[in-house]
Amino acid sequence: MSTWIFVRHGESEANLLHEFSNHGIKHGLTKLGIQQSTILSEKLIDYPVKAIYCSPLLRALQTAQIIGDRFRIGPQATPALIEFDTGVLEGKSDEKSWMIYQEIFQDWIINRNFERQFDGGDSFNSIRSRFLPFVNMLQDKYSKGDQAILLVGHGGTFICMLPVIIRNIDFEFAATRRLSNTGMVIVEEQKGEFICRVWDGQVII
Repeated sequence: MSTWIFVRHGESEANLLHEFSNHGIKHGLTKLGIQQSTILSEKLIDYPVKAIYCSPLLRALQTAQIIGDRFRIGPQATPALIEFDTGVLEGKSDEKSWMIYQEIFQDWIINRNFERQFDGGDSFNSIRSRFLPFVNMLQDKYSKGDQAILLVGHGGTFICMLPVIIRNIDFEFAATRRLSNTGMVIVEEQKGEFICRVWDGQVII
């Protein structure tokens, strides 16, 4: 049985700046973020990690590399795990921009308005169009054996996408339980279905 572990990156400089930072290689981990990632790598040591995939954004790359060094596995970056593009909000940190973000995000999650998009950025459907094929590819690749697949990404993308693929998690659950830095969602794959067992420290029965 395969175990899938979805991990949010450690604390980043963008978190402290409260800035939208979803383009390019900038805003890496803080000292605390490095510590968080190191502690996480120790927590994961009992899992039979076979492969590590991560977002190409610096904070996720650094988190994955710290974990990868522990397992002697080189992380593979993929745009499928990148944080969603907030378009014209990129680089902003003001209250009005965050209100726009929250309004669109809630429209996706609560109203299921999946076609709505950020000006110059992603819609829910565009996130799904890159995330789901990647997950399906990994299912085909790691369909047999007792192994763990680690995916290091971002809170926004995971909150949007995990309810799509996990049978016992819905949008309402995910939206009210944001992922902390280096928070883990531990999922078992059973006969092609994903079952959440732990959501950021909360055991799911």
